[in-house]
Amino acid sequence: MSSNPQWKMFQPPVSHPAPLQDILDLQHSNMQAKQAYRNGSYSSEYPSSPRDNYGNMANVGSSNRYSLGVGNFNMDSCPTGDSVGGYSPAPSNTTQQYDSLNHPPIRDPVEFQMAYDRRTGKPIASTVTKIAPEVVLSEARVTGTVTTEVKGEGSGDNTGRISYENRGECFFLPFTKEDVEGNVSLRPGDIVSFQIATNQRGNLGACHVRFENPVHPVKYHGVVCSMKESFGFIERADVVKEIFFHFSEAKTKEELNLGDDVEFIIQTRNGKEVACNITKLPSGSVVFEDVSPDMMRGQVLKPLERGNMVRAHQSDPLPGRIRYRAADHSEVEVPFGDKDQCREFTLRHGDWVQFQVATDRRDQLKRATNISLLDESFNVSGEKREQGVVCSLKEGFGFIQCVEREPKLFFQFAEVLRPGQELSVGDEVQFTVSPATSYSNMNTRQSAIRIKHLPPGTVQFETFLERGVRGVVTKEAQPVPPNLSYGMQILIEPSGVITCQSNGTKKTVLFSNDQCESKALPRVGDKVNFDLYQHLLKEQCTVLLKQDEFEPGLI
Repeated sequence: MSSNPQWKMFQPPVSHPAPLQDILDLQHSNMQAKQAYRNGSYSSEYPSSPRDNYGNMANVGSSNRYSLGVGNFNMDSCPTGDSVGGYSPAPSNTTQQYDSLNHPPIRDPVEFQMAYDRRTGKPIASTVTKIAPEVVLSEARVTGTVTTEVKGEGSGDNTGRISYENRGECFFLPFTKEDVEGNVSLRPGDIVSFQIATNQRGNLGACHVRFENPVHPVKYHGVVCSMKESFGFIERADVVKEIFFHFSEAKTKEELNLGDDVEFIIQTRNGKEVACNITKLPSGSVVFEDVSPDMMRGQVLKPLERGNMVRAHQSDPLPGRIRYRAADHSEVEVPFGDKDQCREFTLRHGDWVQFQVATDRRDQLKRATNISLLDESFNVSGEKREQGVVCSLKEGFGFIQCVEREPKLFFQFAEVLRPGQELSVGDEVQFTVSPATSYSNMNTRQSAIRIKHLPPGTVQFETFLERGVRGVVTKEAQPVPPNLSYGMQILIEPSGVITCQSNGTKKTVLFSNDQCESKALPRVGDKVNFDLYQHLLKEQCTVLLKQDEFEPGLI
């Protein structure tokens, strides 16, 4: 029952104690804002009372008591209400309820007032109002005793029973294995605390059942997921839920840090669950999920949106979607989050990726993880890929000297597709150019994304113009460090000058010592023989000096 995402917080109106409230024994002073319960967390997305949607309604009768029920119809077409508070079905006056609706749908959850027919003295439901269709969940915890344990699988009955006493009456509530916290096995006679839930059919049940043993309390495991000045939160390993803790509850000499595996017990203080007696566990003790060793191939249906502003407004922790073909040839769609990629490189719709499937032990949710981009994505995407050489590296980012554009292009290390390959200055790369928005000033600049390493010698910055040109060195080139990679050689600005005749025109061309095939470097006045190249970006020519084809001399 607790794993159902449709459990919902229920809170009776403050001024109208209801028959259901008599069963739950809820105190008005402990009531808080209505919240929707979704996978262990609360939000105000849906109303749990008609007062969240409508104004104050007129009171009917003198009791002013509100109950919960489920709409029904009898054979005479007179609507009745099945009360969830242990009462018999009560006829309702449709002229006073459901606002403008003449016939409320069967089995709709409703809130109504209990009144009595003046002629017959029988109870009737009045001022009936539809409430949200989710299951109703009490906020207060109740203490009871297990009377029937949950049988094992295959027994035919996987439901246990809990008894509790309230105002002299004994009630029995069902529960399942999924409703028990802490992965403990309950036995008849065990003292437990729990919350009472009401499903759409009006049936009561126990959920969030916790074994209460003051001598040997149940110990829970989790991971510290957030910390403030004097408190923090622990992500629990038994349910998809976080629990509050204060630093004073740590029973270890070492300070707690983010990501620490911890063990703790749960106590209720001021109506709130808190983690107490916290001790550190060896790293890796807490495991939230099982990762399949099989590598799957799939296609991105919905990529992640990057940027701090986007994440701040992102409510879904797993907003990405990947579709793949399972072993039974069925198409399966799995979500993924921003921590599931091998790096934070940019994914696009339609990309082919490789990944593994992780299954959460707590709620069996499957997701894609260890996602890497396949090279075939570039073949089917039609995106323009450019080449360049890494010219500088900073803390977490760098710049690329591009073949097809003059300004150096910014990039982030996270955009490198292979996590095991670190970039160095002079590395040749292939990339896609994408506009990147700075959210601080909303300026847009281009950056390199989806960066892939290339073999040395792949990137070419010049095109061939003429072979066997002769000229005279008019300025010597500056010395170049030995054993430079091809990428580093490209980044060196030529400093030597040669005067020559090309196609009947006198011109000057630049060269550097690394472009000389001869071991002896040319000096001013030497006559040289070279091949002429045009730089793709700069309006200048460069040369490749031929080995042993220059004559010493002075102008």
